[in-house]
Amino acid sequence: MKTAGSMRVVPVHPELIRLGFIRYHEQRVRDGGAALFPGAKRNARGQMMADVSREFGRYLTRIGIKNGRGLSLYSFRHGATDALRRAGHLDQQFGFILGHAEPSMTGKYGIMPQGMLEQRVELVNAIAYPGLSLDHLVV
Repeated sequence: MKTAGSMRVVPVHPELIRLGFIRYHEQRVRDGGAALFPGAKRNARGQMMADVSREFGRYLTRIGIKNGRGLSLYSFRHGATDALRRAGHLDQQFGFILGHAEPSMTGKYGIMPQGMLEQRVELVNAIAYPGLSLDHLVV
């Protein structure tokens, strides 16, 4: 979590569950770790994922997926945005789930967060990548 204000509830996509994400989390808890990503440490600017993001880019280069600029850890966010658009959702319908605050007068009122859990589940479940098979990753 970057800040208390950046905290949000995002359901886990069924494909991540199938791939073992919940089991990974359970193992982290059993091992005494609360953080999902134990390598993430705050840097001098207070950012949690900056070093992880930089190393992820280097990893993509080492394994031959990245050549120069373009792909990064944040490519996942861009891909999810495109998947939600392909599913017919408008940006203002899902921006909140990506952590993008809409600067509107309405956004300044109330104490409830946007999107009830059912809406969040619907949005996350709409993220799909036709033709992508991750069966080789199932543990």
